[in-house]
Amino acid sequence: MAAKLHEMEHFFSIEQIDRAFSDTAGQVAAMHLGFTPKKPDKSKVKDLLAKTKNQPATFFLVLDGLKVTFELRIGPSGKIVLNTLDLGAVKDLGKRRELLVQLNMRASELVSKTDLAKFDEEHTEAENPAVQKAAAEIGKQIDTLENEVDNLKIMVSAPNYKKTEYSTWDTEFKDWVRAKGFGRYISFLDETENGHGPGPDGAKVLADPKTSGINAQTLEAIKASQDKGDVADYADARKQVIANVINRLLLPRYNKERTTDLAKELKDKATKLADLKKKLAALETKN
Repeated sequence: MAAKLHEMEHFFSIEQIDRAFSDTAGQVAAMHLGFTPKKPDKSKVKDLLAKTKNQPATFFLVLDGLKVTFELRIGPSGKIVLNTLDLGAVKDLGKRRELLVQLNMRASELVSKTDLAKFDEEHTEAENPAVQKAAAEIGKQIDTLENEVDNLKIMVSAPNYKKTEYSTWDTEFKDWVRAKGFGRYISFLDETENGHGPGPDGAKVLADPKTSGINAQTLEAIKASQDKGDVADYADARKQVIANVINRLLLPRYNKERTTDLAKELKDKATKLADLKKKLAALETKN
């Protein structure tokens, strides 16, 4: 069977190698394959680039049978192997399957869903179709949960729920604010963004000075303009609502609530995943 290739970063000159390698190493690290990519010798790479008349150099993950290699390929024949993982040497079937799942999630050219199903079938007793069917079904559930758990881990560590400054583009935060009954603040900011006065919902902020986050002097200036029939200047009021209500009160609450919810969801799914892996391990007994 021909080797399968997953193409990663490429570069055209030796000056670009550090950027390409750093980006590629980050992608490999995210796969949790258990090896660290080795950085290629620049002098060798430079020579190969010269010999191939500066054809692009490309980093690849290659799956040949049960061996995964991390390689740099330049031109039709130039190749530098930078690390190797022998899946066949991983005797723990559960661990081997986890590695296959990681490859499937981020390098599906190497391991497909069909490959995972085939793995489950090959490692259960052929004379027991019911067991094979159960293993295949549990395997599908595991693959789905693995992906969900992986995404949740990324979300928990991402900056999404560590923000301290309001962004008008953060629709998830806006939806949360409205769901919690504080939509008047978002309405006030949206409706006064272009110098216009607030609509019925945004006006509720001005109607309750104690909870508005706007100081008395600014409120008085707005009222004076309204009484004269002039267009009020809401610039200072907007800044104060953002600083005193959104950034100081609502964003911290939102960040805490969302990270707590994500942590709970992650824990629940991780527990379910562990239980399914135990069930699959009990079925997959063939090495």
